[in-house]
Amino acid sequence: LREGEVGDWMFVIIEGSVQVVDQRKDTALRNPGAILGAVGIMCTQRQLYSATAIDPTTCLAIGKTSLDEFPTSVVELLRRSAMRSLF
Repeated sequence: LREGEVGDWMFVIIEGSVQVVDQRKDTALRNPGAILGAVGIMCTQRQLYSATAIDPTTCLAIGKTSLDEFPTSVVELLRRSAMRSLF
């Protein structure tokens, strides 16, 4: 993920760790279970941070077009998660 982009993908970390850095250069570590890129895909907003894997990492990638196939309850859960994940 790159800060400032409106992405077509979101990622759920399955294994590994990802460092996120915002425009103020504040950093945070995201671990398994964290959702990255949700703001861009769910809210059509620019990414608030850049993300880089800091060790071997496995993620579940969810494309914007595949969200139509998810149950409404799952999409709403992802949307709420996106709002909570604001850096």
